[in-house]
Amino acid sequence: MAKAEEQAMLSPAERDEAIQKAQRGDASAFAALYRGYVRRIFGVCYHMLGSPADAEDATSEVFVKLRAGLAGYSLAQPFEGWLYRVAVNHCVDWLRRRKGERMVFSDTDPAEAVAKDDSPGALAEMVTEEETTAVRRILQEMPARLRIPLVMRFYNEMSYDEIARTLDMNRRTVGVMIFRGKRELARRLRAQALQRRQAAT
Repeated sequence: MAKAEEQAMLSPAERDEAIQKAQRGDASAFAALYRGYVRRIFGVCYHMLGSPADAEDATSEVFVKLRAGLAGYSLAQPFEGWLYRVAVNHCVDWLRRRKGERMVFSDTDPAEAVAKDDSPGALAEMVTEEETTAVRRILQEMPARLRIPLVMRFYNEMSYDEIARTLDMNRRTVGVMIFRGKRELARRLRAQALQRRQAAT
């Protein structure tokens, strides 16, 4: 992203002050929120959509939605979680439009066993020895129906119920997709590691 859009971290006090001023129509305060969160929202959109160009466009649209919806936000809610959910919901809508309104998560089998370890830290433990960029690249190569629930759960730390509501599926199916996604990610990581070892010999 452009240097002008580089992240400018806000302290909690600065963030809350900027939110309150932006709710009153202060354009400079909204610009401060934009600078403080644009790279993180771009990261969410990129993980969700798998395309830098799409992520750029979606990020801009998320902040348009933020400006329109900020008046209804209460400081009693965690702002980051609220904003990330705006981004996630927008990206899900984006994917549905791109697929011609065809649900991209339809080929699921709710009867399949679900992994027991579904804490947000579980994925991090699985990939701690891998390069972050490599993991991100593998995620972008995975089918959207597997990638999106993983991103929502382990990067955005959304609950199964929140994911289910966002993706319009039942909670058990969410578990199935996360289980499948983790299994596929692990398979691709093992294959990548094997290729590196073979190339080194």
